[in-house]
Amino acid sequence: MMDRYIDSAKRSNPIVLALLLLQLICFLSSKAQDSRYLPEIQGRRLDYTNFIIDFDEELGLANSVSYELEGAEIDNPTVSRTDNFRADDRVIMRIRLENYVGSGFDRGHLAPAGDQVESSVAMSESFLLTNIAPQTPNLNRGKWKQLEESCRSWASEYESIYISTGPVLKMGYYYKGGIPIPKYYYKAVLRTKPDYSCIGFILPNGDVSKNLGEYSMSIDDLEQSIGIDLFCALEDSIEAIIESRMSYDWIFVSGTVKRSSTSTGAMSKQCKGIAKSTGNRCRNKTTNLNEYCHLHQSQDNSQEKTIIHSNQCTAITKLGTRCSRKAEVGRSRCWQH
Repeated sequence: MMDRYIDSAKRSNPIVLALLLLQLICFLSSKAQDSRYLPEIQGRRLDYTNFIIDFDEELGLANSVSYELEGAEIDNPTVSRTDNFRADDRVIMRIRLENYVGSGFDRGHLAPAGDQVESSVAMSESFLLTNIAPQTPNLNRGKWKQLEESCRSWASEYESIYISTGPVLKMGYYYKGGIPIPKYYYKAVLRTKPDYSCIGFILPNGDVSKNLGEYSMSIDDLEQSIGIDLFCALEDSIEAIIESRMSYDWIFVSGTVKRSSTSTGAMSKQCKGIAKSTGNRCRNKTTNLNEYCHLHQSQDNSQEKTIIHSNQCTAITKLGTRCSRKAEVGRSRCWQH
């Protein structure tokens, strides 16, 4: 098919051919970028503009949704939320929009709309039901939203991150109103700058009253729970190290932070934060009292942080070598020792 387009372009105008090839290069580049660090695919692979879905056609839910989240896109949004929920014509939809009516469950995004702000196509695709799963309002509007906001902050801080997320089908589900309701959801996050580090989460689809950090875990522990091999393209030497240990240097956005576009009653101000992608002051407007938008809460020193480690643990391992983990500030040994 592409050959026919190129032949036609050659006959009509060489400039058209050049533009066509440029579009093809951009398309292939974006696909390679999106598919980096994919988890193993267990169902049907569905490729979209900004994310890739591993879809369980029998159950009607995604096994995983994976994508790269770039700080430059988040820091410079070009489109707004559309709310055009609809079926995906590429698969037989076992869960329909009417199933959600009166069910008591939210239509929860797996790849959130807030991560698809660089194009109208990507934003629209995020509302396809293949990217939607039933979540309790308590989860979807609470800790899950906080985790999504934290991911955007991390993307801005580290230039880009890689995310895989979905329902934990291995840990069970039940039916209500014709909808399979997962009991748990997971999210895995990988950064490659300034170092390799990753963190995993499993959150119950119900009561999520604990601090977000209490739902975090190593990627090895997460993979054991969900039955999916994550970040397969990592070099074995790197994967063995970062997936086996618990990382404590991720800073969570406060659960009270809201987007400035939805805030009312207060005068908005330009965010004080510095966008890592440009090195310039963030252009977002915010009504948050600390004058940092949702993307740059980590730059406010008053925000609650996870435990930060600085000193190497002084303990000796069973192999007779010094432990390579970091100890909490003010302590001489790591959490394991």
